[in-house]
Amino acid sequence: CVCVCASVCVRDCDVTDRHKMSRSTKDNIPPDASDFTTISALEFLCTKPAKDKETYECECKGDSPCDESTCLNRAIYIECTKRCSRGERCCNRRLQKRKFADVCVKAAGKKGHGLFLGSSAAALEADDLIGEYVGEVYDTYEFERRKEEYRRKGSKHLYFMNLDADHIIDSTRKGAITRFVNHSCDPNMVLQKWTVNGEPRIGFFASRPIEAGEELTIDYKYDRIDDDEHLCYCGSANCRGELDAKQDVRGGAGAAERALKKLTRSLDALCNEEGKLDPSGVLEFLKLMRSEFQANHRAAVLEVLGGSAELQVLNSFLRFRGLQFLRMYLESFIEVGDEALLTSMMHVLKLLPVGTKNVVNQSGILPFLEGLRGFGDESIASDATALAKEWSELEEVAVIEKHADAADPIELAIPRKWLGKFRESSLRSLEQRTGAKLAFTRDNHDPINRQLKLSGTEAEIAAAKLDVEQALATAAVEEVEKKSRGEEEAVRAAEVAAKVAETRKRRLSSEGEAAAANERADDSAEALLEGWEKAFDKAANKYYYYNSQDTADVRWEPPQTPIVQKAKRLNSQPDKLAISAADPMMIEAFREESRPARSSRSGAVATEAEITGQRMKMKKGIAECVGKILKRYRQKDCTVGRISSDSDYKHLCRKITHEIMKKEEGPDVDDATRHKIKNFVKGYMKKIGPNGFSRSASASSPPH
Repeated sequence: CVCVCASVCVRDCDVTDRHKMSRSTKDNIPPDASDFTTISALEFLCTKPAKDKETYECECKGDSPCDESTCLNRAIYIECTKRCSRGERCCNRRLQKRKFADVCVKAAGKKGHGLFLGSSAAALEADDLIGEYVGEVYDTYEFERRKEEYRRKGSKHLYFMNLDADHIIDSTRKGAITRFVNHSCDPNMVLQKWTVNGEPRIGFFASRPIEAGEELTIDYKYDRIDDDEHLCYCGSANCRGELDAKQDVRGGAGAAERALKKLTRSLDALCNEEGKLDPSGVLEFLKLMRSEFQANHRAAVLEVLGGSAELQVLNSFLRFRGLQFLRMYLESFIEVGDEALLTSMMHVLKLLPVGTKNVVNQSGILPFLEGLRGFGDESIASDATALAKEWSELEEVAVIEKHADAADPIELAIPRKWLGKFRESSLRSLEQRTGAKLAFTRDNHDPINRQLKLSGTEAEIAAAKLDVEQALATAAVEEVEKKSRGEEEAVRAAEVAAKVAETRKRRLSSEGEAAAANERADDSAEALLEGWEKAFDKAANKYYYYNSQDTADVRWEPPQTPIVQKAKRLNSQPDKLAISAADPMMIEAFREESRPARSSRSGAVATEAEITGQRMKMKKGIAECVGKILKRYRQKDCTVGRISSDSDYKHLCRKITHEIMKKEEGPDVDDATRHKIKNFVKGYMKKIGPNGFSRSASASSPPH
């Protein structure tokens, strides 16, 4: 991972990020940084690079915390996932957990401002994570456009960095405070590209011990994209004078030779006395493979691997996913078309003891071998074709990984009524916390419990068992509380039921007394005077008595003595007509006038206002019923009594309602009353006949 273009003097910005900063940092930021925005993660302005779908599980065992000495993933710059078998003990998730150093921005002399380790921060050791390089990410087309845009605006400080071959990180407008890092020909940090959850990310790591307050620097490895001269102000003993990575103050070719000699010394340290790669140095060898990009350096790496024919070394190389790195080498060799490098690659590939197709598929090397079938050199094309055919025919086997320190699994009984506490998501959460594997067994026919199987190391199983037992205890407490709440509700319901029963008892007692009074009234019925009758009033819940012959006298108590006829009183009132047995309508009207009004209050005589309200309620109910029935006679297809105008319709509603009110006494319109109203209206409209109704032509009265 190298800088495409970097700044001699780090631009100024308003630093507000998740990194820790001292007050002096903000005080030393010049005010011309309004165009910069701090962000904490990559912002993609194009399609994201394809995720690496392979999930690499490390092979750490025992109490190993996935450190640099034991973890395979860490050795090849791949962070472990949340499902790492080490659980919370895993130390190889630093970028995911943002375990960054305490850094700040300060003035850095001629270089402007730079990135410093905090004055109160703990000293750093080699390989400690310091921060992450973030910004806007786009493709090469947008890179060319932005580069031209910045040139037109006269921008002198650019912050481009390769994320991969097709994507560039631009921290000019947006980025983190790691953007303030300056160049040095003797840096104390290195950039490393890591794979995090299948996606590439770039981190700053200490290359040597760093003390608090020390400036943090990297080697820009600057690739010039213009004709401007970029001077270096690092002040180190081996300063190159310019940022151009190809320049060296001690001689251009000498720097490349010294780099190659340094690599050779590192490779020699990993070999035994015979000059072959030692089995204990395979992991360090893979680190060197990952960090080398120049063709002559990669040729030196392949030479060491090709001279190691020991089966133990080659098996370890494959087990540590070395074929994946060879695929990256092969891809770069094909791009340049170097026959010597490709010949060396074919030699190494033919040495590898590849036994299953799993290793081949995981590396992704097969398509590149098949692509060499038409290569110009027949020897290379032949070797590549033969390898592709041999490896494609290998058997793919299912591998069940089991750590050497795995303990015997145990099973816990989970009551079926509490299975809601152990859904799939809950089990996965338990696995992440404890590192154990949890799954319900399938061969369980117990109607009460299900068996939960716990597998893993002894410590993982113990931690998972404790969590499961705590979940069961919580479920038991909740059940007891729920049962207690149910009992309290049952007590309250019983109290309510008792009150209802007492109320019903008192009401039945009252009704019984009323019934007894009515029975006594029935017993005295034979003693009624001639012409007297009785009727039951539902509203008052008692009988009343009236004279049906000639007086229309109404009273609550039964008459026990002869009453004085009211004929004289009637004759003395000339406005009253004498009642005749031949005029039943007049008798009924007189009865209605003379009868004592009843209120809805049991046994109480209604007031005048209550009587008026009851009659209005009755009239409204009858009017609504009549209106609904008469609407049928407004339809065009009506053959009998059709109503042709709105005024006729309203007139009939009022007239029929008035006539019915003369006959009905009850306070409400019940189903029986509605039935009588329907028959009355039907008979009335039938009399009108097929010619329809018209107020001018109608002089008839409603039928009785």
